[in-house]
Amino acid sequence: MLTVPIAATEIAGVGLLAALAFVLLGYGGETWVRRWRLGPEADGPTSPAASTPAPGHAFGNVALPVAASRRLPSPVLEMLRIGLGFVWLANLLFIVLPSSGYWSSFATVARSYGPSTLGGAGLANFVAAHASFFSVLLALVTAYLAVALILGVTTRFALALGAVTSSLLLLTQFGSTFVFPGGTDVGPQPLYLLLYAALGYGGAGRIWAVDAWLWARGWGRRVPLAPWFAAPAPPGVTA
Repeated sequence: MLTVPIAATEIAGVGLLAALAFVLLGYGGETWVRRWRLGPEADGPTSPAASTPAPGHAFGNVALPVAASRRLPSPVLEMLRIGLGFVWLANLLFIVLPSSGYWSSFATVARSYGPSTLGGAGLANFVAAHASFFSVLLALVTAYLAVALILGVTTRFALALGAVTSSLLLLTQFGSTFVFPGGTDVGPQPLYLLLYAALGYGGAGRIWAVDAWLWARGWGRRVPLAPWFAAPAPPGVTA
C-alpha cells in the first residue's frame, strides 16, 4: 500500500521516458519482430560472393551477409559499453564502502530530491519512506549493470534498464538540472541517456561479449526471448 501519493505527472513522465528508451534501443518494430523470429538470420541471406569477401563486406576473414555488413560490430561502441560498465562499478564501490554512508543516509538523500523532482515531492518521499527496499534495489541494479556492461551479458536488456534508471534519476533531479534563468549545465543524465540510445541502436555486445559467445553457440535459437536481452551477433563472429 502506498503511504505517499505519487503525482500523476510523475507516473506519466516515467512511462513516457521508458517508452522512449524502448523505442530508441531497438531497430524499429519490424526489425524487432524479424529478429524475434529469425535470430541472426534476420540480417538477410548470405551474399553469393560470400566465399570471396569484398571490401566492406567482411569482418576480419569472415564473410558476412550483405545487409549485416552495413552494421558491423564496432570496437568503439564496445569500448564505450565497457567504459560505461566501469562507471557503474565505481558507483557500486560508493555503495559498498562503509565510509560513504550509503545505507544509513539513503532515506535522507532520497528525501532531499523532493524539491527538484518533476511534478512534486511525491516520488522522492515515497522512495524515502521505503528506504530499506529501494536502497537494496538500487544496489542490485548497480551491481547488475556493472557486470552486464563490462562482460557484455544480456547487453540489450542492461542498456534498456540503464536508460530507465537514468530517466528516473533525471526525473528526480529535473529542478536542479534545468534551471531558468542561470543554468549552464544539464548534468550527466542526458549524456547517459544518449550513450544508452547509441549503444542500443548500434548493437553493442556483438563482440568482446558473453552475448556474442552465446549467440555463436545457438543460444538465440534455443531461447525465444534472446533478442530482447542481447543483440544477435553477425554470422561467423564468435566473441
